[in-house]
Amino acid sequence: MLVVDDEQNLVRVLEARLRQSGYVTLSAFNAASALMAMRRYPIGAVVLDLSLPDLDGLDALRAMRAIQPELPVVLISPYARPDELDPEIVFLQKPFDIEELVRSVDQVLAGGASGRDHAGYSPFIAGRLLLVRAPSDPVESSHRGVVEWQNLDTLEVSFNPRDYWPERPGVGEELLISSPGTDALYEFRSTVLAWRRDNHLTLRKPDLIQRVQRRVEVRKPVRFMVMVRSASQPEDLPVAWTVRNISENGLMMEGKGAFAAGERLVLQPLEGSEAGIQWESEVVWTRKRGDSGLSCAGLRFVTLPFGARRWLSDYWRNLTDSTSS
Repeated sequence: MLVVDDEQNLVRVLEARLRQSGYVTLSAFNAASALMAMRRYPIGAVVLDLSLPDLDGLDALRAMRAIQPELPVVLISPYARPDELDPEIVFLQKPFDIEELVRSVDQVLAGGASGRDHAGYSPFIAGRLLLVRAPSDPVESSHRGVVEWQNLDTLEVSFNPRDYWPERPGVGEELLISSPGTDALYEFRSTVLAWRRDNHLTLRKPDLIQRVQRRVEVRKPVRFMVMVRSASQPEDLPVAWTVRNISENGLMMEGKGAFAAGERLVLQPLEGSEAGIQWESEVVWTRKRGDSGLSCAGLRFVTLPFGARRWLSDYWRNLTDSTSS
């Protein structure tokens, strides 16, 4: 994700919020730097200010699409929408709600999906967890896949090579796919186009994504340390990560190292280590934070023993009381 604007404070705010949503971001403060970044790095989408110091924003857009013709873009400007702008291009006039910008980015990255029934949520972003099964199979039989990349019409999903498929779906077969978002569970149907090696599946992008289970939750910004290890490898040494926000259903944390979408982790807060408080969570998404060496991960709670539930409830209540007082 490339953010291009000469207002450096705004760029920092937008980058921070986009990273919270799981995007890896780059920034540029003029058109020349933006075009250089596009030639050096794979860019999934661009947030582009039309008022740049070295080049008109529309000319910058034309130059970017000369490099990458199908580039998804969200245009921003303190001025009204230009008359000559393609009506299909998403445009936000400053000042705008930052959450509206995040929804717009999700929508343009959704590609072929309609964007109407899923409120701008995109399950196609690299690193998203997808639960894949035949429509007639029970939910428990779902295979956990991770989005590798997307283009305009197709989606590439990878699976653990050790994941056993009793009957591997053939080309042309329809699959039912669930995508656990932070606010809801989304579902869509897709057709198998090809298998690339044993554990990579190419799917056709759907025309419709449905929100099948909505979760109403409030996220609170926090900062506390947890020790993290894989639930499947109890002999591994835990590593320290920092929890940055928390809700009643999950949390977002950052640290050094890497975890995979679908992986189950055991978390133990340092503040509760003496009492042996810990719980299990599943990774929903994970992203690198630029060149900082840090990664972000969004998790949902899987098992919450009584002690952990009480510790989190007390933490949540104290946090809510302190923010409301």
